[in-house]
Amino acid sequence: MNTPAHTQTGQHLISRYAPHQTPPLVLNSISTNTHRLLTNLQEQITANLPSGSTHHILLHGPQGCGKSHTLTLLWHNLHCSPQTADKLQIAWLHEQQNISSLPQLLLAVYQSLGLHYPHDYSQDWLNQLLEQSPSDVAEILTRRLAARFTNRRLVLFIENLDRLFTGLGSHGQKQLRALLQEQPFACLISTTRQLFHSVTDRNQPFFGFFQTIEIPPLSLQDTRRLTSAVARTSHKPALADTILSPNFLSAASTLHQLTNGNPRACITFATQLTDTTPNQVIAAICSTIDDLTPACLQPLRELSPLQRQIVQLLCEHHSAINPKEIARRLLTEQGSIGKQIRLLAESGLLISRQRGRETWYEIKDTLLRLACQHCTPGQTPAIVPFLLHWNQARLLRQTPAQLPVLLAENAPPYNTQGDPAEKFAAIFLLHEQLDTLQNGIRQMLEMHQPLTSARLMLLAVGLLRALPKLAQCRFAPDRLHDCAAAVMLQTSQFPQFQIASRLFQTGIRCIISGNDSQSVTLVQLERTILQQALNPATTGDEEPVIPPSEFPAVPPASAAPLAPAPDAVDAHFD
Repeated sequence: MNTPAHTQTGQHLISRYAPHQTPPLVLNSISTNTHRLLTNLQEQITANLPSGSTHHILLHGPQGCGKSHTLTLLWHNLHCSPQTADKLQIAWLHEQQNISSLPQLLLAVYQSLGLHYPHDYSQDWLNQLLEQSPSDVAEILTRRLAARFTNRRLVLFIENLDRLFTGLGSHGQKQLRALLQEQPFACLISTTRQLFHSVTDRNQPFFGFFQTIEIPPLSLQDTRRLTSAVARTSHKPALADTILSPNFLSAASTLHQLTNGNPRACITFATQLTDTTPNQVIAAICSTIDDLTPACLQPLRELSPLQRQIVQLLCEHHSAINPKEIARRLLTEQGSIGKQIRLLAESGLLISRQRGRETWYEIKDTLLRLACQHCTPGQTPAIVPFLLHWNQARLLRQTPAQLPVLLAENAPPYNTQGDPAEKFAAIFLLHEQLDTLQNGIRQMLEMHQPLTSARLMLLAVGLLRALPKLAQCRFAPDRLHDCAAAVMLQTSQFPQFQIASRLFQTGIRCIISGNDSQSVTLVQLERTILQQALNPATTGDEEPVIPPSEFPAVPPASAAPLAPAPDAVDAHFD
C-alpha cells in the first residue's frame, strides 16, 4: 500500500518528493552529507558576482540522493544572504515542466521570475507578447532578460537537464549554447540522474560546458545520523537517541545495504519507524520499499519493451549476466540484445564488469532491483529479516565461524518464509562467505574456551544445511573440492566432528556428480546422527563440556585430497 509523499510531524512537513514544500530549518536539520557542497556552491556564485563571470554546474546522482534538497537549501541561502539578495534573481525550472524549443524555455524562465518577483515581471505584458510569432517571442524575451540583468545575475535552476536537452533536440541545444555565449547573464545550476550524451560527447555543443559534481550516497554513519535527525524532528527524542546507539547498528547496516545509502529511503524509513524492535524495523523497511516502488519503477516506463525485459531479468537475477545468457533467456538474437544493453548502460541503469574477455552486466540502482522484486510475491519480505539477523550476529555477537554457525543460529527467523528465504540465504551467505569458511572453522577450533557439545553440534548442523545451498548456487567443482578439503583438514583430529565432516564430503560429491537431490537428503539425517555421535551419554538437560585441554592442534593449511566417506554413508546414496 502506497503512503503519501510527505509526512506531517508535529507542526513540520517533511516532503520526500518535493523538498521545497519543507521548511528550510527542517531541511537544514536533516542534511548530513551535503553541507560542504552547499557551502561551496554558495561561495562560487557569490565570488563570481563582482566580475560578472558565469560558472555553470551540473549535479548528478540517482533519484532520492539529495539533488532537489540541495537546490532548495541553496535557494533559501541565496535569498537570505545580504551578499547576494540584491545582486541576483533565481528562476527555477522544475522537473515536471516539458519544454521542446528555445522560445518555450525563455517563456518558462520569464514565468518563473514573475512568480517570485511579480513587481519586476509583468504578466500582462507577457500575455500581450504571446500574440507574436515564436521566433519574435524568443528575440524579445532575450533582449528584455539581458536588459534586466545588466548589473545583476540570473541564477537558473534546471532539474532533469537531460530531459530538457532531449526536448530541445540538437538544433535547440545549439541555439541555447549560442545564447549563453552571446548574452552571458545567466548562471546554470542543473541536475540530472546520470551524465548523458549531450555533455559527455566532445562533438556536442555542451561538452565541457558544465562543472560536473556527483552527489555520493550516504555512508553508514550518515545513514544513522539522518535517520536520527528525522526521528528527532518528528518529536521522538528517545527513538533518535536509540538510533545512534550500538543497539541500532545492525538495523542501520541492513537499511544501508538495501538502499545503498539513499537519503530519500532513509527519511521514509525514519518516518515509518516507531520503535527499534526487530519486527518493527522489518515492517518499517518493507513499508519504505513499498512507498518508493512507484518512483523507482517510473524510469522503466520510458524504455522500449525489449529494454524493460532486460532490466526485469537483471532485477530478478542476483548476479551479473553476459549478453549471450540474456539473449538465451529472452529468446532473442544476441545482436539485438547487445545494442539495447549498451543504451541501458549509457543511461545509467546498468553497470558492466569485465570477466576475462567477456563483459557482464547488472543493475546499478539497488532500489530499482528491490522495487522490481517487491512486485514479485515472497521475495522482499524474505531478504529483509535475513539481512537484519545476519547483521545482528556479525556486528554484535561477532561469532568466529561465520558461515556454518550463523546459518544454523539465524535460520529460524527467516527460514519460516520458505523457499525464497532459502534462495536469499544461499546468495548472501555463500557468495560472500564461502571463501572464509576455512578460516572460520580454524578460528572455532582455536577458541581457548570450553565448547559445549550443543555448540559443536550447531557448527556441524550448519555445515549440512549449507549443502543444498551449495547445490543451488552451482559453484564450480574445484571450489566445491576446496571447500570440502578445508572442512576435512580442520576437523581431521576432532572425533566429535567426523560424522558431520564425512556427511559434508559425501554431499559435495553428490553435487559434483550432478545428483543434487541426494545432498538435500542429508539434512533429513543430521539431527539423529549428530545427537547420537556428539551427545551419546547425556540425559536430561545436562550438557557435556569439551575442556580446552582436549582441543586438537590445528593442522597446517595445506592441500589435502578428499577422504572417502564411510561405507554406510556411501551406501545410502547408491
